[in-house]
Amino acid sequence: MAKDIFSRGFLAGISGGIVMHACGLLLGAVLPIPILRYVDWMAIMVFAHPPAFELIETIIATIANVFFCGVLGIVFAYMMPLIKREKIYLKGWVFSLVVWIGAYTITTILKVDGTMPTSVETTILNISGATVYGFTLAYATNKLIYGEMKSSPVTNLAPAMKPMEDREEKEK
Repeated sequence: MAKDIFSRGFLAGISGGIVMHACGLLLGAVLPIPILRYVDWMAIMVFAHPPAFELIETIIATIANVFFCGVLGIVFAYMMPLIKREKIYLKGWVFSLVVWIGAYTITTILKVDGTMPTSVETTILNISGATVYGFTLAYATNKLIYGEMKSSPVTNLAPAMKPMEDREEKEK
């Protein structure tokens, strides 16, 4: 049965987006400093106004951002045959940081209201979120597309039975 790279990449991206948002919302709730979370960036793009956002706007922006993360998962999944599977976590992390830098670059060039200036705290939180997304994307891609990766020598042990030739000789 052929594996559906599109669907599995989308699910891997959504998985990464959900974990990234959970971490971002948790840190945003705990930290007593004003920060611009990924959901806030998406809300600015969707609703074209700076924070503060109503609850429904935050929910819609979260859904939109998780969908966008799913699309990024599709891109990453289709890139895998080109960039190979070795060091997939490093590749997932670099991919997510490139997307993060791209988003910052676009909002800076276009002078998007509400995204500038960006505080050091926001930058650190967003790099952390991109890192969480990249690692989760790589993990989910590895599991969904390639199946379980054998990472322990214990999983590579041979079965504890004698070869068939020895059994046949004993039976004679």
